[in-house]
Amino acid sequence: MNDVLAARPQVNDRALVEAMEFLRSALASGERPAADVLREADEAGIAEITLRRARKEMGVRTRREGFGKGSRLLLSLADSSEEDVAE
Repeated sequence: MNDVLAARPQVNDRALVEAMEFLRSALASGERPAADVLREADEAGIAEITLRRARKEMGVRTRREGFGKGSRLLLSLADSSEEDVAE
């Protein structure tokens, strides 16, 4: 059982915490293109893999807009009020 717990990312991991704070700030005003968020994270010195770990840890929502070459991936913070309405 301890091996399973050890495999989970530790939230006290400094880089992960920094990436989570970045995402909270970057997505605070609402849904944004993932490419923009990734570019800003890179400029802030946050690795793409760390940003992905933070997205997973926080439950960041993704939505694809469009089809084919013109499509884009959008990111947003999970909104507890939307979850409450859906239940």
